Amino acid sequence: MDRATIQRYVNSFRRLIAPSLRPGIGMRCTVHPALSGGAIVEFAFAPDAPSDDDYRPESTTINEALRNVPQSAFGGNLNGFQFAGTNVILETGRIILIKDDAQAQWTEQAAAKDIQGVLSPRNRSR
Repeated sequence: MDRATIQRYVNSFRRLIAPSLRPGIGMRCTVHPALSGGAIVEFAFAPDAPSDDDYRPESTTINEALRNVPQSAFGGNLNGFQFAGTNVILETGRIILIKDDAQAQWTEQAAAKDIQGVLSPRNRSR
């Protein structure tokens, strides 16, 4: 994944979600890029936390990158999972986005759609 593309997405996500956050809530972003398959973008929210970005070393695959992300949604042999589009993991104080490498997943419109999906779960189709 191209770092500039990821950074544009992160900046858009941060800017678009900020009005929905309480004053004083900071948002730290950790990016786990993969050579193939996309990247994992983790947003952690905390009072008075710095709003900064941390890029981890590139993994070979998205499944390998997922091994480096503390989370409770997926376990066991992660090689058996196939991710497409945007996959969301919501955990206490964190939003983890597993995004494939399609350019359409990394636009400002995609960031807005991802935020809408997180903030308005009642609007999702069943």
